[in-house]
Amino acid sequence: MKKRVMIYDPVPFFGGSKQVAKQLVKQLLPTAHVVVVTNDKETWQDSGAELLHLSTPESLKGQTQGLNFYLKHLWFALQLLWISVFYGRFKRVLGISGPTVDFALYIYRLILPFSVFDLVQLVQGPVPMSRIAGYGIKQADAVFCLETMVDSTKRALAFYQQIPLEQLNEPDSSISQGKIQTFTNGIELDAVSKCPMYEANCSVKNYFIENSAAKKNIRHEKKRSENKLSRSRTNFKDSAKVSLFWCASLLNWKRLDLFLAAVSRASRLVGKPVSANICYILPKDSQHVYWLPGPMPRNIKFYQQPENLDEIRASSSIFISSSEKEPFGLSVLESMAAGLTVVIPHDDAYWDKELEEGKDCFKYTAGDENSLAHALAKLVKDAELRTCIGKAGQEHAQHYSAKNCYQQICKALT
Repeated sequence: MKKRVMIYDPVPFFGGSKQVAKQLVKQLLPTAHVVVVTNDKETWQDSGAELLHLSTPESLKGQTQGLNFYLKHLWFALQLLWISVFYGRFKRVLGISGPTVDFALYIYRLILPFSVFDLVQLVQGPVPMSRIAGYGIKQADAVFCLETMVDSTKRALAFYQQIPLEQLNEPDSSISQGKIQTFTNGIELDAVSKCPMYEANCSVKNYFIENSAAKKNIRHEKKRSENKLSRSRTNFKDSAKVSLFWCASLLNWKRLDLFLAAVSRASRLVGKPVSANICYILPKDSQHVYWLPGPMPRNIKFYQQPENLDEIRASSSIFISSSEKEPFGLSVLESMAAGLTVVIPHDDAYWDKELEEGKDCFKYTAGDENSLAHALAKLVKDAELRTCIGKAGQEHAQHYSAKNCYQQICKALT
């Protein structure tokens, strides 16, 4: 008999956390009966899991603090209790959005008589240093964190337990015994649509060694960002084929405004409009949304959660991440796997540490539209450079197979 696993999803819109969870469901389904409790059933329609509705009263939507925060999560917990009583209990329960967003799970566990299920918590974003967050981390049976989120997770736990942070790393602590584990996001590499390779001849291994001038230019791009790019080197035949690709939600910290400003400036540097495909998710019930500007130039196209996302990405050449301190960035990985040249901020986040500038990515000064514009203009003009970085990034992406990346989480749930 298959073990029953609950995936808890209280967030009303699609995002990276759900994309990870859907990959987990695919791996769990052969060995487990997976039930997703969600108020966003549309996102999960193609998951193959059984779906149960989670309702939210209008008065409690978007409440993140104070009495209404507790009332919202108590309401969610009572629904989970009702499901357990009338639908049946679960062997494992997974929270996918972090200890504060998934706080109802901890109330549910507290009020459910004979609560014998194992509670597994994913941490894919910063954990606030609060007693609520620390309580959730303490009560979870297993916590799987992205590498960039381990520090904030430990700080929240130390704050709740009122102990020095250093004490959590002692040999006899629950942390040292493996309660908090790290994981890396992955994708189904074979499912990613590949963009057509450029015609330029390029050896990824030798390009930057043989072309020392190009190597020097790449490494010192930020120092040269204020200098005007030479238009005499522009190959308009090649640049005409180039299309930029931006893909994220419209939350303010994703910085679509920065990208749009950089595209406008890059077009002036190149000497003609640079095409851009913008695929976006419009969050529901959020006070931190960047609202799209008025009419845009013809070279910029907008798509709201397009069904042919892979096709749009495959028709593009350069992917741009403009997010501030992205915990991971699945769009970066997907674009690398598709063979696009990825452009990321130099911000000490995950991909900034993982990728090498000029080899498998191109970097710009975080938050600087001028630096980003010069990076884009450089890549639009240089087809060979785009090809080399795209191929090297595609090779790097092969290390991020979903089956391998989520193996330990699946083991904890079955």
